[in-house]
Amino acid sequence: MNPTVVYAAVEIYEDALNTAIADLAKVYAPVLAEGLYQNIEETILGKHATTITTVGTSSAGYNFLEADFLSGLAQLHASGKDKVVPGKIYGVYHPLQYDNMMGVSNIVSAAVRGETNGPAKTGVIGLSNGVNIFFTSNVQLGTTGFCNLLIVPKWAILARKNRPKIEMERTNLATRVVASTQYGVAVQWSNCGVRHLTQSL
Repeated sequence: MNPTVVYAAVEIYEDALNTAIADLAKVYAPVLAEGLYQNIEETILGKHATTITTVGTSSAGYNFLEADFLSGLAQLHASGKDKVVPGKIYGVYHPLQYDNMMGVSNIVSAAVRGETNGPAKTGVIGLSNGVNIFFTSNVQLGTTGFCNLLIVPKWAILARKNRPKIEMERTNLATRVVASTQYGVAVQWSNCGVRHLTQSL
């Protein structure tokens, strides 16, 4: 696992500091930290090729299909064995597949899911077939399609020395706010992940 150091920074000039209603250094700090977290997420999702198997295809016109989703879960359960526990499985999908996923009746039906406030009412999928569904544009674009993932926590290790550190430095007529962190990501067990390919558009 090779450590990676990432930075995000902003320089705030004196005129902005003097006229702003809020303390700009405090305003920018959480935004800069979020930028670092985005970088970490991109690195994790970039490990998609290390999964045990792939379902679906990136061919033009090929979107999210329930059959591929269930096939991926079957593969994950078979390969991951006791590490795969319903409710602790994570499905990470690109937002451009949201409409296709919400069009699958078994995913949005509260009756199938056993919920009174299912996505048919709330518009939020949450847990489906034992999978916590997340959407992020940080899903990696492969050669021709999106590399969505079905994973369990044992798939990868995220090591961080510390949470993002925010430092301020006053120089002449500006204040520099710098966020930094050091982390490493490594795949621990490829059997705990399945790549679900879909088209990129």
